[in-house]
Amino acid sequence: MVSALLLASAALAWAPPAGAEVQWGGKVESVVTAMLTEAGGTWQLGDPVPAQQVTLRVEVPSASGDAYARAEGTGLLAWPVGEESLQPDLTFRLDEAYVGLYTDRADYRVGLQQVKWGSAYRVNPTSFVPRPNPADPLAEPPAVWAARATGYWGDTSLDAVWLPLADVVPKEQVPALLLTNPIGGAPMELVTPETGWDQGELALSLTRRALGPVDLSVSYFLGKEDLPRLADPPSDATTYDDVQRFGIDLSGSLGDAGVWAEAAYGKPATRPGVNVDAVAGVDYQTRGGTYLAGQLLYTLDTQAIESQGGTASVDDGRLYLMAVVEAEVAHAVTADLAAAYGPESGAVYGLASLRREVAPGTHLELSASTALAGGGDDPLLDAPPGTVRASLRMEF
Repeated sequence: MVSALLLASAALAWAPPAGAEVQWGGKVESVVTAMLTEAGGTWQLGDPVPAQQVTLRVEVPSASGDAYARAEGTGLLAWPVGEESLQPDLTFRLDEAYVGLYTDRADYRVGLQQVKWGSAYRVNPTSFVPRPNPADPLAEPPAVWAARATGYWGDTSLDAVWLPLADVVPKEQVPALLLTNPIGGAPMELVTPETGWDQGELALSLTRRALGPVDLSVSYFLGKEDLPRLADPPSDATTYDDVQRFGIDLSGSLGDAGVWAEAAYGKPATRPGVNVDAVAGVDYQTRGGTYLAGQLLYTLDTQAIESQGGTASVDDGRLYLMAVVEAEVAHAVTADLAAAYGPESGAVYGLASLRREVAPGTHLELSASTALAGGGDDPLLDAPPGTVRASLRMEF
């Protein structure tokens, strides 16, 4: 499948549709990353890890409703830390590779592509298709192999996404707790989804824009859970359960401010319990260009309670607060500050970055992110590791 799509993209680039012009681009980036830890009130930086990244992109835009294509890949050259050998590690990552077709009322696309739904800031409960990264739940999700069709009827659109293989969190990223038998502590075997066309996933999103003062989307997902669940009763194996999810997303404006509310409900096929995730927020941009945003997150997983015969309530969920400030602090210099707080655990996670455009297409960035306070049992705010990152990026 990968080879076929790359060949199709190359063919369109070599012989593009009439009127279309092949567009090439990319970026070269030098990055230094270090782990950031806190012990006894003292912040410590780990060994710096230098890396070089080269990203190449080729696009064949549509011409008069004809076919189009896009392919993007990144080569990463990194030097291992703490090793005598100076030999770097060279890896390649395929970021996107798809072909598509525009018509008057529909857009069809097949291949490795970004799929993201929802109007909330970075946390989107109704974005069912891309799996999250357990090590950094706030990170942008990866692209997925999918066939996608979007139909348009005035202010209404229907987006259908089908994945031939279930997109689940791979074993190496699954938290160790989910692979350990709670009785005796023995490791459990992870049963991965079977390979087959009948084992895929389906996601649908129906959107109505300008429905009074708001845009409304309702969505549905049928597939696998992102993470395996503990077996019930405990056994020597765990697996990814089938799940159905339902979502609703509202977005609009209130005066000069933007507002949104997004919620999703998930019911596993065989496990006890349900999942509920919701987010509501507001953003505003001042006349000086400063961007301000705040949102409230709520998450509830009732499996642990219901598997023991209990009854879950709204009070059993976790609440989070997020705040974001983005501002130009000097000519061509932008600062971003973001923080998330969990009242139940007392956990605080912060992120700060400073970006400067040193020349057209060339950007220098320094960023840091880490847990700032408490909450050793918080599933969201204690997952991301603390890092400091410096990068110089040149785009072409």
